[in-house]
Formats: sequence, structure tokens, C-alpha cells
Amino acid sequence: MTCDDARTQTLREIGGDGDPDRDARAHLSGCALCADYRRDAERVWTLSGRATETCPRRRSIFEARASRRAPSSIAAAAAALIAAASLTTWALWPARTPTIARQDPDANAEDLLRKDPELRKQVLRTAVQEKERLAEFEKKLAGTENGFTEAKALLDAGKTADATARGEALLASYPKLKVVVLDPSELKHRSSMLWFRIRELVLTGQLTLLREQPEPEEDGRKAERTGIEIRLMNDLRESKRQQEILKNDGPQPRKDAVIELGADDPTLRKQTLDKIRSIRMTVSIADGSAKDLVSYFREISKLNIVLEGSNEQREAKVSIELQDVTMEALLDHFSKLAGYAWEVDRFGILFFKSPKK
Repeated sequence: MTCDDARTQTLREIGGDGDPDRDARAHLSGCALCADYRRDAERVWTLSGRATETCPRRRSIFEARASRRAPSSIAAAAAALIAAASLTTWALWPARTPTIARQDPDANAEDLLRKDPELRKQVLRTAVQEKERLAEFEKKLAGTENGFTEAKALLDAGKTADATARGEALLASYPKLKVVVLDPSELKHRSSMLWFRIRELVLTGQLTLLREQPEPEEDGRKAERTGIEIRLMNDLRESKRQQEILKNDGPQPRKDAVIELGADDPTLRKQTLDKIRSIRMTVSIADGSAKDLVSYFREISKLNIVLEGSNEQREAKVSIELQDVTMEALLDHFSKLAGYAWEVDRFGILFFKSPKK
């Protein structure tokens, strides 16, 4: 008897679908994790029937928020669950109550739970699953917090490049999770605050590294560099502003049907790569110089593109005939023909460089 089998029979028993067999009972008596699982499941199921009772004082992110005359936590969860289009239970709602979907979920959630046993089971299962996923998310978040502490120490020690690279890696792998039943407001606040703190570290490091680079000689490159610096400064200012808002507001109760924890990587490099992978192009050029082709790429994509190499290499003739390909595929093809390798730096600038020998 595995833990999954025992827990399945536990849910069926709590939902009134039958008693667990002898093997399941023996497993539950000897497995502490499954015993805890059963107590949590019974608690959620019990709460789902208390339509008129006051919610208990909140003790953790998984318990109901203290509020007089508020609906039970499971009732609120059911309202969020109903509103989430990703759940299939709503699609199977009986035809005898077709107008319920157009009513306020908060006002009708408790009645819906009493009338539809299948919905109650879905809420129960989803709540228990989300609790497990939130515990895993919190572990990953703790690891990210440790990584941020290390990156901050590097920055304070003057190792700007290492600190920035560490912060960029943390943002690229930042944990993410969506929930539709539980209300992890405290965990969401903690996650959002950490994300903006890492973002501030990365932007601070990027600005420092950008200013340490030699001044470009070409006017066009100077303008591009100035634009990047302004953008980084604006993003840094916004990141600090968001932290102040989070500090002042504190954890907020859920307002949307789906709560998202974590965020996507917002770095300039990723934004440029995403754009390169999304643009589709048709190119037909015969005996064009590498320099002219790069100017064409720059005009079409509106990206900052730098072509390095000797004058001879920049003037080398290249012919390209491609139909409806991504810009990424085009760059690979051009680089192979012209003898270049392309890369995007942390500032979102696309470079064509001569391969190292």
C-alpha cells in the first residue's frame, strides 16, 4: 500500500464514498505523514460545512483570516474555485441551476458547497494539493533568499560583476506558483518583496558595469548607451518605489480568482532574446555586405546591434534567401555565412563577434 493509494482512500472515506480497506487502515496507523494528511483533509472538509460560524484567528498562511461574520475559509475558497476557468468542475454544473454562474460567488459559495458534493470534493482535493505545493514553493523561496544574501555580500565587497551575475541567475530561476483556493497573502508579500530586492541589486550592478565600460566613439553607439542607462535608472527607481508600497501596505487579502506567486525574468537580455525569437522575417539579398545586412536587421527589429571585426570582414559579401523564418534562425544563418558568432549581453545589445581561435 503506497501513500498515494492510502490518501486516495482517505479522501473517499471523508467524502462518504466508502471505508478504507484493511491495508489502508494499517498504512495510516503506521505512517505519520499520511496521518497528518488525513487530519488536514478532515479539517478542510469540516470547515466546508460551517456556513454560519465565525472564522478562527489566523495563525499561519494556511488558516483562515480572522474576521467576524465572514464566510468560512472554504466558502471563500469555493468562490475562487468557481471563478477560475481552469477548473473542470464548473463545466459539469447541473442544468437545473443554470443561473448560479451569473450570481455573486461570495454570496452563493456556501449554498453551492452544500448542494453539490462533487464540488466540495474538488475544493477539498485542490486545497490539500495547494497546501503541499505552497510548502514546496516556500522551500524554494528560502533557497532564493539565501542566494540573495550571497549576492548582496558580493556587491558590498565590490565584486559587482559576480554579484550581478548571481542576481540575474536568481531572477531567471525565480520560483513561481498559481493557487485558486488558499490565500497565501503573507507568502505572496514575502515573495514579491524579495523579487524587487533582487531586481534592485541587479539593476544597481548593471548600471555600475555600464558606466565602467569605455565611452563609445560612434555617435550612434553613444546614443544607444545613453538610452540603456536611462532605462536602467528608471527601472531601478520603479523597483524601489514598489518596495515602499509593499512595506507600507503589508500582506493583502486575495482579490482575484487566481493568485500568482513569483514573477518572470525582466532583464534586458531576456527581453531582447524574446523579441528575436518572436520576429518572423523573409529575406532575399544577393551579394550584400555584412555591414549592410546588419543595418537591415537593426532597422527591422529596432534592436541595438553591433557588428565587430575588421573592415574586410565587415565588407564581405553575403547572399541570403530565406522565407518566413524567425529572426533567431536568420541570425544563425547569417553568422555561419559571414564567419561571425552572435550573442546578447546583459544590457540587451546584440553583438556579432569574430569567433575566438
